[in-house]
Amino acid sequence: MPQQTIHISEEDAETLETYAQKHDLTVDEVVHRFAASLRDASSANIHPEVHTITGLVPSDANAKEEYSRHQIRKHD
Repeated sequence: MPQQTIHISEEDAETLETYAQKHDLTVDEVVHRFAASLRDASSANIHPEVHTITGLVPSDANAKEEYSRHQIRKHD
């Protein structure tokens, strides 16, 4: 297996070590499992109906504010 050096903060390193210890894993195993989960997530097929509605809601939409407006209109 190729060896790779990554530069992370002390806090992130401690978090990885703590997580690994709590789950009886090595830090290498935690990183390997995380990388595998990224591979799995990126290869997951999105249902066509979900794909069609992707992007319909503007990224800057304020859901709480819109819901409030909806409730006011509905109950006035």
